[in-house]
Amino acid sequence: MYRPRLRWAAVPAIVALIALLAAFASLPVAALQIRRGDVVTIGRDEVVGDTAILAQSAIIEGTVDGDLVIASTEAQITGTVNGRLFWAGEQLTISGRVADSVYAAGVGLSTGPNASIGRDLAMLGLYLTVAPGSSVGQDVLMAGNQAVVEGAVQRDVRFTGLALQIRGPVGAAAISRQAPLPGTEASAQPIAGQSAPERDANQALLPRPGPGRLLSAAWAGAWQAPTVGSQVRAGIANWFRALIAFLVIGGLALWLVPRPFRAAAEAARDRPLASLGFGLLVWLGGYVLLVLGAIVVLTVATILLIVTLGNLASVVVGIGAAVLGLALASFLLLVAYGSKLIVAYLIGLLILDQLARAPRERSGWALLIGVPILLLLSVIPFVGAIVGAAATAIGLGALWLSYRQRWRRPVREAEPEWAYAQTPEERELPPEPWMRGPGMPGNP
Repeated sequence: MYRPRLRWAAVPAIVALIALLAAFASLPVAALQIRRGDVVTIGRDEVVGDTAILAQSAIIEGTVDGDLVIASTEAQITGTVNGRLFWAGEQLTISGRVADSVYAAGVGLSTGPNASIGRDLAMLGLYLTVAPGSSVGQDVLMAGNQAVVEGAVQRDVRFTGLALQIRGPVGAAAISRQAPLPGTEASAQPIAGQSAPERDANQALLPRPGPGRLLSAAWAGAWQAPTVGSQVRAGIANWFRALIAFLVIGGLALWLVPRPFRAAAEAARDRPLASLGFGLLVWLGGYVLLVLGAIVVLTVATILLIVTLGNLASVVVGIGAAVLGLALASFLLLVAYGSKLIVAYLIGLLILDQLARAPRERSGWALLIGVPILLLLSVIPFVGAIVGAAATAIGLGALWLSYRQRWRRPVREAEPEWAYAQTPEERELPPEPWMRGPGMPGNP
């Protein structure tokens, strides 16, 4: 049994966190302006700071000296945004200048001929149009139905969807994931002084659509069915890559945390059904806790924004995002690798028991034997999915059981009543002859 020893070790971290929050809270507070209405307009001569707009229609003709958040059916940007632009709605038109990046989600986004975006343009929606004469300082990222890029893009165009058309200069590469159409050719031109763009095998550039017509790449026969030999080669290559990854991570686990790793394997062997049940709960509960944590962070940040503590809200969001990101990465690592490695290690131990190989706890042979067996079982159709899910659940449950067993406080045995009538010094003295009876100290 192990007692928790992190109680006092966490005090300096807590004090440092409180000091950090206090330091940021003492900084000058920049209030976030929140504007609501059917039509919200920022005039030509108007200069505002960080602003959030909730409206049916938003018109930005002036200057936003900071970030701009818009949730509206329609939005027009003809002025200047000296920060980032976040938008969600149906139609966004950018004809002015955005100094930083644009993050958009909605039906469509269009840029005017004189639009300028300093960094990235990221869009999730049905269509994206980058007009001739407009410019994007870094990348264009699009996931949706169709994209037409006729303006200048300094770096990459990355597209996932049905149809992509590029007619303007692209600085680095145009990468598209879509069905290739026969007879289509690339028309992207490199920016002066830079290398010509490269296309992968899945990129297709289509004619510009007419009014009211969407581009479509769903042509019969556009995809070529892979051969059996290529599928087999790809499967073998993927299996060996997974084997190397599991062995490397498992070796690091045995080297860095050998006792918890072996304790989890022992818990899975001693209580397999309990490990399976607790593992399913941990598997589901992990995602639920992460979602609840994100909701708590956003709720606290929203409250701080409402009371005009913008800097402190940024600190809360930053720290919360870092903690949640680390928790998510750790949880996904346990789900994808850690849980399966525990089961694989247990399989190796059970085989070594039959071979009577000693000492088994100090040998890496259990991992070298168990991992290939588990990976071979996982590639069997239908059976592999069941084996993988069961291994994940059992591994997570074993981790939970071993953790609970390790950090549970040991139960102290009750001392006899006669012990409380003696001082510690008297307990060290030899017992008197009249005390030599059944149940008395000194009686063998």
